[in-house]
Amino acid sequence: MPLILNNFVKFSILIFGLFILVPSEQRGVLVIILALAAVLSFFVKKKIRFLKHVAINSTLLLIYAFSLLHTFSIDLVAKKFETALSIIIIPICFALIASNNASVFSKKITQRLGYVLMFSALVFSFYIFIIFAYLGYFNGNVSYQYCLTYLNIKLPLIKDHPIYLSIILAVSILFSFSKLLSQQALNNKKRLLIVLALILITFTLFFMSRKGVILALIISLIVIIYPWLKKKSKKTIIVFTTSLSLVITVLFFLPQVQKRFSELFNTSTYTKNDETNSTNNRIQIYNCAVDLIKEKPFLGYGIANDRNALYTCYKENLYYLFENKYNTHNQYLSLLMKSGLLGLTFFIFFIVYNIKIALKFNDNLYLSIILFYLIIFLFENVLERQNGIIFFAFLFNFFCFKNSSKFTKQNS
Repeated sequence: MPLILNNFVKFSILIFGLFILVPSEQRGVLVIILALAAVLSFFVKKKIRFLKHVAINSTLLLIYAFSLLHTFSIDLVAKKFETALSIIIIPICFALIASNNASVFSKKITQRLGYVLMFSALVFSFYIFIIFAYLGYFNGNVSYQYCLTYLNIKLPLIKDHPIYLSIILAVSILFSFSKLLSQQALNNKKRLLIVLALILITFTLFFMSRKGVILALIISLIVIIYPWLKKKSKKTIIVFTTSLSLVITVLFFLPQVQKRFSELFNTSTYTKNDETNSTNNRIQIYNCAVDLIKEKPFLGYGIANDRNALYTCYKENLYYLFENKYNTHNQYLSLLMKSGLLGLTFFIFFIVYNIKIALKFNDNLYLSIILFYLIIFLFENVLERQNGIIFFAFLFNFFCFKNSSKFTKQNS
């Protein structure tokens, strides 16, 4: 493999670490660069393997294709497939790279990807606080909610929903923790820099106060921290857990975080309808979705028809939800609405397949990312926007093919 091509393939992977800094409308370019690197790799050796991985990791596209059988709008079909195209393109790209240039999947590629993610998360963190200061939030001139809306609609260059930005920040924290706690020797300077970066990125994540992302991160971090703690002395365990608990506790005292998490412990959240309460909104949405799923449990309603059914339920019961056109805010309920138990079963098979690979190769970072998304899916429809699909597909396929190519090299 020519050195220049080998470096280009590495670049096509590492550039995904800058995902949070790439304008949301231009993130598809990252997939194009990866595809170009994959095709060039193929023409060197002309091998293609790992087709089972490609088929299983493209399952979501099959689910969407099935759910489109209920729909007869060609425009809608084309739009949905355009959004979901990365689901099949990215696994094909990694299959071509793993088949023809497996040497790029060294330990260093994961480490470097982690560093790029951490760097971009740091840059984003500084950028966010500059924007909030510019808008006048810290002077009390504008509300916190106004600033969050600004991120989604008007933020220069990046412009993305706070949920998707928070997901990327959380993934960068998982990578950073994995590096910090790895068995590889880190000098004190590097370790200190990683710790400082983690503190700032974590503060930014809590400042953006997305409940689901914060909970998912805290739980998924256990997968990385627990194996490390098992090898440490009791004193180290006590110092580490106490320090981490104190940091998280302090962050929970941020006004934005307190306000959003206090909803969970307010009894009125579960007894009264309140459009200003995001947790209450989700409860009402879930009630509608569950009632509709009971009517068509096996095959669902199909794409577009699921939204129409949901909006009808909102219109009859909770008009403010209808006005805002809320989706199910739960990926599992969304799949049940679109394709019923059949679609959800295929999706669970895809997840379990990746969990088995993570366990087989003892890849705790991979496993923590899977767990992180499984929890996020309880609160958000991550896989229905292109930005959510691209980042998710990249992470799952990167680790899947990295581990599988390592096994192939060991047995070749």
